[in-house]
Amino acid sequence: MVDNDGLHSAIEKSGQVALTKGMHPFALDFVEGGGGFTLKLQYSFNGSAPRDVPDSWFVH
Repeated sequence: MVDNDGLHSAIEKSGQVALTKGMHPFALDFVEGGGGFTLKLQYSFNGSAPRDVPDSWFVH
């Protein structure tokens, strides 16, 4: 959904996906190429302010 590739400082990038109610598979690839790192996973809906995705939403 989001590709933030390249050598740069931390910048915010976002993407959209329409989901139906229920569980969905999720994968995240993160590569840091030097100069510090930042990774934040957030969600929003209906124009709400972004919120951090809670740990309780992840199951294995």
